[in-house]
Amino acid sequence: MMAKEKQHVHEDVFSRITKKIEQFISRHLKTILISISAAVVLVAAYFSVDYYIKKKQQDALAAFEKVYRVYTELTNDQDLSDEEKEKELFVLTEDFQLVMDTYPDSKAAAKSAYYAGNILLDGEKYEQAAEYYQIGSRIDKKYYVSFLCLQKLAICYEQLDGLEKAAQTYQEIRDEYEDTYIIPTVLFNLGQVFEKQDKLEKADEQYSLILKSYQWSSWKDLAEKRQLLLKNFM
Repeated sequence: MMAKEKQHVHEDVFSRITKKIEQFISRHLKTILISISAAVVLVAAYFSVDYYIKKKQQDALAAFEKVYRVYTELTNDQDLSDEEKEKELFVLTEDFQLVMDTYPDSKAAAKSAYYAGNILLDGEKYEQAAEYYQIGSRIDKKYYVSFLCLQKLAICYEQLDGLEKAAQTYQEIRDEYEDTYIIPTVLFNLGQVFEKQDKLEKADEQYSLILKSYQWSSWKDLAEKRQLLLKNFM
């Protein structure tokens, strides 16, 4: 008898809860349907945007790879004279520029700026090369191409006798990308710039950093030699 009463109580409670839920749904059905519809639209929009972004990235990469293949073929072509190769590579900067114009702010654009800059740097067109490296360095600071562009930008400044700008650029790389593999190279180059500016103590500091923190680096021996030479002038 007690078991039947408990079962009846449970059924009664369940019925009341069910009825309240039904009443709530009945009163707020329109709101619930609108909320569900909005959620579905948001989810669909998210996946649509995500697909669009990925598709655009793939298209950008494909466009870059097409030009890059020509770049590698030209640079490795043994049948072309240096003059012919240089001429054709200069023309190729326009194709890299087209990738940059079509897919601005993409990683493909950053890489295109880097390789266009390299072509111009090799051709000793330092001002034009610097413009490309500046663009490539700004697109995505977390992308490895950014610090490669900055490194080449500093070289352009050196060639243009902009030693102060070169030093600032090397210091920017040193401060922002301290965990990257190029830091020993950057420190050595920065030391060289400081030497050209007769800032010998600052130069010595850069060489000391290489010896202290980058014993594995191929720049270690050169840094030691530069320090020995600096002692004669400090």
